[in-house]
Amino acid sequence: MPLGKNGIDPSVITQFRLDRTKHSIATNGHYFSGPLQALALNPATYQFTYRFFANHTAENPEGYLDAKTLMSFQGVTGEKGNYKWARGQEKIPENWYRRVIGDDYSIAAFAAEAVSIELQHPEFYRFGGNTGQPNTFTGVDVDDLTGNVFNAQTLLEGNNLMCLAFQAASVGAPDVLRGLLGNVLVAVQRLASVLDPIITELGCPELVKYDRTLFNKFPGAAGAV
Repeated sequence: MPLGKNGIDPSVITQFRLDRTKHSIATNGHYFSGPLQALALNPATYQFTYRFFANHTAENPEGYLDAKTLMSFQGVTGEKGNYKWARGQEKIPENWYRRVIGDDYSIAAFAAEAVSIELQHPEFYRFGGNTGQPNTFTGVDVDDLTGNVFNAQTLLEGNNLMCLAFQAASVGAPDVLRGLLGNVLVAVQRLASVLDPIITELGCPELVKYDRTLFNKFPGAAGAV
């Protein structure tokens, strides 16, 4: 894997994410990408790798992530083609330095970076999925999904991409949790206590309608928001 300016940095990780997305659509008939997955969970999975694990030394104050550092955090040893994971051996590497105080990777920073990456790669914010066979990706219109609160144009404005991700989790949660948990109300209240402050901080427009039935045609959408 060719390294970027800061090692396994956002440029490298984004290309890997793009390759994995294309591969999944081409090989997985159950591939599905909803707002929460596409706009929050997937970006977090990839972005956090560099933002949380990079080594911030005097020589590299912006942070540098190499394979050795990442392997230490993940408890992995060996060489390419023969990696081994050892349970319980995850550890902070020696001579590793965290981000400087005041340069925290906040929700706002995460959202700004995620939006920037997704604007460069529109395939990251396509909603829909394969319909049971590889390479059958079918899209869902965001205006139909949200009752015209968002559309293809407004979704790209301000914090709207992140707004839709977190609002989808908030509005769609009761339907997803019903049948999975005994006390849905308590679960939803706990989820709201986490999501509501984020939605308020982002200044999101009110999302009254969220039509999850549009995902019924996708076998990979079961349990997703």
